Amino acid sequence: MHTAIALAALVAVAQAIPHGPSSPQSDLAKRDPQQDTELIERSDDLPDVITKSESFLVGGNTDYRPYTVPCPQNITWIRSAIGGVSQNESDYLAKRKPTIDKAVQNMMSKSGLSTPPRTPVIALALSGGGYRAMINGLGMTQGLMEESLESTNAGTGGWLDAVSYMGGLSGGSWATGSFIANGGMLPTDLVQNVLDLDSNLIFPDDGKTSFYYNMLSNVRAKAGEGFPTAITDYWALALGNHLLPKQWRLDTSPNITFSALLNNIPQLQNAQLPVPIIIAAEREPGEKNLPSNSTVWELTLWEYGSWAVGQNNNKTIGFFTPIEYIGTNMTGGKPTDMNKCYKGFDQLSFVMGTSSTLFNAALLTLAQVETNSSFVDWIKDILSDISQANNDVAEYVNFAADYTQLANPLSNLKYLTMVDAGETNQNIPIEPFIVSGRRVDTIVAFDNSADTRYSWPNGSSLWVTYNRALKFQQDFGITIKMPKVPSTDGFVSLGLNQRPVFFGCNSTDTPMVIYIPNYPWTWYSNSSTMQLEYDTPSALKQMESSIRSFTLNGTVPEWPKCLACAMSDRAFAYTAANRSQECQACFNTWCWNGTDVDTAVANDYEPVMGVTPTWLAQNGLSNNVQTSGVSFESASASALSAAKPLIGGASIAAAIAAATFGGIMTVLH
Repeated sequence: MHTAIALAALVAVAQAIPHGPSSPQSDLAKRDPQQDTELIERSDDLPDVITKSESFLVGGNTDYRPYTVPCPQNITWIRSAIGGVSQNESDYLAKRKPTIDKAVQNMMSKSGLSTPPRTPVIALALSGGGYRAMINGLGMTQGLMEESLESTNAGTGGWLDAVSYMGGLSGGSWATGSFIANGGMLPTDLVQNVLDLDSNLIFPDDGKTSFYYNMLSNVRAKAGEGFPTAITDYWALALGNHLLPKQWRLDTSPNITFSALLNNIPQLQNAQLPVPIIIAAEREPGEKNLPSNSTVWELTLWEYGSWAVGQNNNKTIGFFTPIEYIGTNMTGGKPTDMNKCYKGFDQLSFVMGTSSTLFNAALLTLAQVETNSSFVDWIKDILSDISQANNDVAEYVNFAADYTQLANPLSNLKYLTMVDAGETNQNIPIEPFIVSGRRVDTIVAFDNSADTRYSWPNGSSLWVTYNRALKFQQDFGITIKMPKVPSTDGFVSLGLNQRPVFFGCNSTDTPMVIYIPNYPWTWYSNSSTMQLEYDTPSALKQMESSIRSFTLNGTVPEWPKCLACAMSDRAFAYTAANRSQECQACFNTWCWNGTDVDTAVANDYEPVMGVTPTWLAQNGLSNNVQTSGVSFESASASALSAAKPLIGGASIAAAIAAATFGGIMTVLH
């Protein structure tokens, strides 16, 4: 697709999305034709703006493009996943170990618990879901930070220093990438001082010509080096322009690579931050709907690869390659030309963009909608053109082309086609942490998915991952250590999607999973996946509410101790037979009890802001402390009425629906 047309399509779709935090819920079949006309008119000038910037495209910023270097001689170009993690990853964690040990000792001591005999390996997994997932995931992360006074007062601040890994998918990858690139800055400070959330991600209020001019020049420069480019490249540059430090934006130098973060971020040089991992899924040729057993690829500071590769019905042990050189043409496990290796393909913005290629998902969702709206038909045509041109993906040079030293079902592919891993319905990036090679003890799973009608999570991501693990073991003999979880109906019926839950409590061969769902403690934090701008006060309110999803707003006195028990349990090699009395009491309360419900439940789960989750109230765990001016009393008419001004005066039902695109995007992520 011509670059200007591709960018125009991206912007046109973005312009169709209502802006602001309280887009009303609506039915596509009931759209106002006048609204369609107005939206089309708003977008009529977009190709002209972009073409204008293209017409004087001479020189311009081209720092995004990969560049050639002589190939290094002493390097392992492909290594088998059988060997576990890379030596570089092991060395980084060894350097981080003193920080982790100190934090674990401190947090256990605060709860009156003994320190485990070995260092626990803890991972954060941040779900997808656009800006909603990024804001909420960062807020939940702040719930673990000692620098946060609220988190420290709640008894949970300090655990982040004990975390080894931080993994993100789609919007969660934006949170991970931005957090690491900004040196682990307190997320509320990020919102106020770095993140450009109040300017539309694709259609900024000011400087449109310069914005698109720099996009076009950078993408053209990449294409000029012979690399396939797609709408993902524009998406990626837009993300970087809003989320990365200012020295790496379009009007400066958008050239920070994932691998180069180690040399540019002091907190990484000192191993003061978790290892960041961003994941994507592979889409096979001709495939539209991704099955749950699609290949999941991960990108770290050192490597790009997968623990299990191959077609959906032919998986084998995977392999990895140095991420610094992933744009290099490879043949038989070595560079095709030792004088021409590429660096710069692993742009952090492109990695984040790869993990969030939303447009294929948008097409799949929209194709199922029946409506007489000419506007919706217009958007359908745009998305269909993008998909037919294979322009809705990110193509990576296949480093395993013609490689035969290991079983390699990818040998005949020139490119590996990457898309948003959330399209596999595994919207929480659990997989990097349940492979045996990392030996993770505890996974803190932040679920900010929009699974229900009103964009709240229902646990379906964990259920899909659990069934994927069973299939991999049964069909391919590949072990993925995922603890058992209930079905989606069980999650909702048992209220497990309203509060923290521990999974795998009595398992000896899987990690412990601490599930943290999005809940409206003090703000309706279920904004649409496709909302592309937030005013700063609203973003802060949403983030603060998400902090409280992790801290439980300081209203549950036993939560810090029980959290400490779950964080450290595997490092003690505990089971129900030898666990301390205090921790066993915690597990009796917070662990899933193994029951499930197979009766279908309604999809209209609709929590009310400021009302204590039912399970906490029923079990007498919350002391109903009033904080931040929000009363945690009951869902009375007066409480509902008082909540309305916080969301712009719209009705609560309409606001929490947060429907965009005329209501069609509420099922995305």
